[in-house]
Amino acid sequence: KKCTDVDQLLLFWRNIDADTGEVLLDSYAPRIFRNGPEFRYEGRIHEELRQGGEIIQRACTVPKESFILMHTGYSQSVNRGKAERNLALLLDELKTAKHPEMLYMYLTEAYEGVGDDENAIKYAEKDIATGRKSVIYASRSYRVLLRILAKRPKEIERRMQAAARAVRDFPEIPEFHAEYAECLAQHGRFREAVAELDLAEQSLNQPGGLEPMLFPDEMRPMLEERRRFFQSCLDGEAQLDKERSLRPSQSSPVRKIGRGNGRVLISACVITKDEEENLPSWLESSGEIADELVVVDTGSNDRTVGLAKAAGARVEHFRWVNDFSAAKNYAISKAKGDWILFLDADEYFPKEQRSMVRDAIERYRMHPRVTELVFLRVNIEKETGRDQGTSMYVTRCFRNRDWLRYEGKIHENLTDISGRGRQVKQYVEGVVIYHTGYSDAVVRDKLRRNLFFLQEKERLGEKEALDDYYFADCHYGLGEYEKASEYAQKTIQEGIEPVGLEERPYSILVQSLMLLKKSREEIVAAFENATKRFPLDARFYMLWGIFDRENGADDEAEKHFLRGWELYKRAQRENPFKASQAAIFLPTACFSLGEYAAEKGMVREATDYLIEGLKLSNRNAPALRLLCHLLEGAPLEETASLLEVLYDKDRDGDFLSETLGGTGLWETMSKK
Repeated sequence: KKCTDVDQLLLFWRNIDADTGEVLLDSYAPRIFRNGPEFRYEGRIHEELRQGGEIIQRACTVPKESFILMHTGYSQSVNRGKAERNLALLLDELKTAKHPEMLYMYLTEAYEGVGDDENAIKYAEKDIATGRKSVIYASRSYRVLLRILAKRPKEIERRMQAAARAVRDFPEIPEFHAEYAECLAQHGRFREAVAELDLAEQSLNQPGGLEPMLFPDEMRPMLEERRRFFQSCLDGEAQLDKERSLRPSQSSPVRKIGRGNGRVLISACVITKDEEENLPSWLESSGEIADELVVVDTGSNDRTVGLAKAAGARVEHFRWVNDFSAAKNYAISKAKGDWILFLDADEYFPKEQRSMVRDAIERYRMHPRVTELVFLRVNIEKETGRDQGTSMYVTRCFRNRDWLRYEGKIHENLTDISGRGRQVKQYVEGVVIYHTGYSDAVVRDKLRRNLFFLQEKERLGEKEALDDYYFADCHYGLGEYEKASEYAQKTIQEGIEPVGLEERPYSILVQSLMLLKKSREEIVAAFENATKRFPLDARFYMLWGIFDRENGADDEAEKHFLRGWELYKRAQRENPFKASQAAIFLPTACFSLGEYAAEKGMVREATDYLIEGLKLSNRNAPALRLLCHLLEGAPLEETASLLEVLYDKDRDGDFLSETLGGTGLWETMSKK
């Protein structure tokens, strides 16, 4: 009463089962507040106290040492009836609610209470998609979602996405870190799993905040036990020099598979149809790694089968039934190796890295829980070998087990079909797969094919969780931006993100809206949503800067380019893969920042930005002219020497002549 800056007291609130005495939940509840006309409850059920319709800002907690408020309303004997009553009221209120998003959390609880897991998941994901709420026990939708997904081994990817979102939105909750650690370990990401358990330990030792912690002291020994196990998986990557010494210096022609020397036996599999252009690279690459090559042909009319047989591959035939998984699973059934290397026909390992693939398989076969190996796949132009600037992580190697099979007619995924959730992925560093399937000459045909398959799945009622994302990706690649933005928006609203490409739906949305020249308000809202979800992703800030610059908002553009530049430099230190993804927008950001700095008379900063941009994209004539203008006071010899680092006179001579012709600088370079 004496504290004039406090309007509400939050009491320590202990929920117990009146039938058993079991403590169900410890939290805080607002139960004491000033009596004034501005303080009123809102909401038909799960009512919340508001001050003039807004959240009460001036509140403080009463420590549990003072007193505890006991609550028996969650006893098992009354839960079901309470949930049914609440659900009926909530659904009725939802029809007229001005802010339906405020009901999603309570609908999640109610549906779980009546045993309707599907609707509980639906509203949990809707609630989570709107971000953390400014209410007590805001984590409940996250908890319900993780609780349900933990019972579904086949939904490990979805569970991992939910856990990742949970630790981002609630870093103070230890059980979320522990949950995410388990998901990371199932993907073989043991180093990250150990780090998450360390964060869980820190949260346990530094409790605070209003969110309940459901991590009893009895769980501490289990936390330490899991940390030791994950650490052992890291430490167990022992060198297998003795076994490697048995490896022949050349693996091609393909060895006949057999046993007896202790080496791991590898079967390389592929499905084909008219792949005579791509197959030679696959045969050469896989032939240097594997003990047998299994080519399953689905009806080629070219030289595919002949090329495979000539290389020593065993050719099997399979009638195409518009189902990639069926064909791949048939190939697996014909493989005799301990491990299977399953690349696509348009994928191959660079020659200098092929021995490292077998090294990785030899190493991880000693870890019985590791079932799959994941590699970075880089998209390149087939004709030129040019890096297209896009890449992703893919599973291309796995143990030959009868419970590991592909599912999905297109965008097929390797799955534990027993439902026991035994898959553990291990990411292999330092090895890349080159992929030519996205070359400009073939990508549109692939996209049309995939779009047809997706439409057929939808027509047959076989639509799957990530199909809206795949629809968005296909439409975007085909230049159909209205449909791309529509499906990207649906994917974001559903809260289901493709693992390894979580930011892709947001990227498709903002770029589609920009290409469609939608209203500034709509595009800015999309950027705000994207940067809220991915606050450390340089790409969205650089794209935002490009949008601002195109629309004359130079001050905003500079701010966003600078933020993108800072995040790019940070990613270079901490996550080079993320930095490489942002590099496609970097030249534009650098050139723009160079211009802005030059306008302010910041010559040193301007030249640094322009040089960085020209290193990445040196055919920008206005940027080169501006750089030379800024360097006018420097000796011509020094400037010429700098440009020789950026340009090759033979290859870039025509461009330099056209851009700098008639200047003293060009004369100096020509003489040199």
